[in-house]
Amino acid sequence: MKMVRPFKVTDAALTSSVPETAPAAWAGGTVYGAGDRASIVTGPQAVVHESLAAGNVGNDPASSPDWWREVATTWLAWDGGTTYAKDHRALDAADHLEYVSLQDGNLNHPLSDPAWWYPLPSNRWAMFDQVNGTVTRARDSLTVSIDLAGRVDSVSLFNLSAATVRIMVATVEDGVIHDETINMASDSGITDWFAYFFEEIIRRRDLIRVNLPFYANPTVTVTLSDPGSEVSCGTMVVGATRDLGDIQFGARLGIRDFSKKDADDFGNYKLVPRSNSRNGRFTIWVPKAQTDALMALMSDYVATPVVWIGAESRTVTALYGFFSEFNVEISYPTEDICTLDIEGLT
Repeated sequence: MKMVRPFKVTDAALTSSVPETAPAAWAGGTVYGAGDRASIVTGPQAVVHESLAAGNVGNDPASSPDWWREVATTWLAWDGGTTYAKDHRALDAADHLEYVSLQDGNLNHPLSDPAWWYPLPSNRWAMFDQVNGTVTRARDSLTVSIDLAGRVDSVSLFNLSAATVRIMVATVEDGVIHDETINMASDSGITDWFAYFFEEIIRRRDLIRVNLPFYANPTVTVTLSDPGSEVSCGTMVVGATRDLGDIQFGARLGIRDFSKKDADDFGNYKLVPRSNSRNGRFTIWVPKAQTDALMALMSDYVATPVVWIGAESRTVTALYGFFSEFNVEISYPTEDICTLDIEGLT
């Protein structure tokens, strides 16, 4: 059983291919170079496009796929003179938030007015908040690089949608020290040849990589790819692992559903879908000499979301959340038995 102590991602540490603020609106007379970006603005929304070649002039990004590729969608900063419709958003880049309009005709209501606005993380930062259900989205590919102070050996991705994931670790002194690409196609549920040929191809939604090179001050770069489609990630955690002990067979995993289900007098249900979270209960055998240190460690991470990994070979045992209860049973002369209850985040 392991836990991953997360590195806190800051503005200074993060480089992302997903824009937070929109680049200037596309202008037909401007000559764009390869990699230059421009926005197609509709109301408060900006769809960001990237130029595929030099000498790009007069080619409308909305209708010139040979010259432009769509990158992602962002929103403009709040403007008191703009009338926002329901579900339109306004960006507060300073706090990395997008405020969602709760009703039509939203004119000159400040973002601090809860009757008119609801805050969500901006697209760029959604994968670094503490909610799996808020996702960072991009077209074709998504690349994030994190410059780390200290040492890390783990990357965890949850609520993921991508065909492949590439993980690179590099340092200034040694260059690239780790580079692997993982195919996200899953063979789970394929039990015979009929299923192999006729069942729908599914992809893994979570990815855990531990035992990365334990170098000081590395840059970790993760690229999600799915050409021609949208890629997304709900949570990305980079951190250092800590071994807690040996997990005992009999671990329990479950899903907690927060959807609302109301029945009328005739038994007809009205279902309101809402978020869900995963939870788990694990039994861990810990050498007696390590119990005191483990107790102190758990005290340091009370009400703190971390990644818990029951077994590295079973991704389903990896949860991102907090522990609700931790108990130690002093059972044997050399071994203590601990129970750990994990509440996953929605």
